[in-house]
Amino acid sequence: MKNSSLILILSILQFNCRAQNTDLENLIPVTTALKVNFNGFKIGIEQKIYKNVTAQFEIGKFIEGKSITLKPQIRVYRKVFKKDFTYLGLAYFYKHQETAYNDTLRQLDSNGNFTGPRYTKDFIINKYIHAITLNTGFISDATLLKTRFIFEFNLGVGIRYKKSSRNGLSENEDFDLQEAMFIRPQNYQETNGAFKMYPELNATVSLVIPLVK
Repeated sequence: MKNSSLILILSILQFNCRAQNTDLENLIPVTTALKVNFNGFKIGIEQKIYKNVTAQFEIGKFIEGKSITLKPQIRVYRKVFKKDFTYLGLAYFYKHQETAYNDTLRQLDSNGNFTGPRYTKDFIINKYIHAITLNTGFISDATLLKTRFIFEFNLGVGIRYKKSSRNGLSENEDFDLQEAMFIRPQNYQETNGAFKMYPELNATVSLVIPLVK
C-alpha cells in the first residue's frame, strides 16, 4: 500500500511538471470513446467535456450472482512522449452483489463452539461497496491489426466502505472453515448491517475504442 501511494504521488508530481506551455486541446487522446475494462468486465464511455478534461462512466452487470457495478470518473490529461498520454482522475465506485450459496453449516452452542453434525443449506450473501479513488494511468496510442485501439493502464488508491450480510441463516448457524479447501471468510463476512472501511487499491487494463478522434 505504501509503495502504491508513493507511485501515485510521483505520478502526480510528474503530471504537474510536464507540458506547462502545451496547447490543452492536444492533451487528450479522444473526444468520445467506448471502453472495455478487463477488471470485472465493465463497459463504459468516455467523453471530452472541456479542453483536456473528460467524464467517464463504466457499468458492469452480470446475471449470475445478480451483480451490478457503477463507476463514474473525472479525468485531466497530459501528453507524454509523442503519442502517449497520462492523466489524473477522481473516481467513485459502487457495487451491489447478491449471490446464492449452498454450503455446509454447523450449529453453535451458547459458548460459540460448533456442535452437532454438519448439514447443507441454501442462503444468500448481500454485499455493498462504495469506494473513492485517486487514479493515474498511462495510455499507449498504438495501432493494432491495422485498426486503431488504445490500451490504458490504470493505478488507483483510495478508501473502500463495505457492508455484507447473510440472509437465510439463523444466529446459531455458521461455517466450519477448518474444513474449507480454500480461504472463504471474505465471501461470508458479516458486518451486521454496518459499513466498515478498508484501504482500496486497484490496477486495471482497459481497451479503448475511439468513436470520435
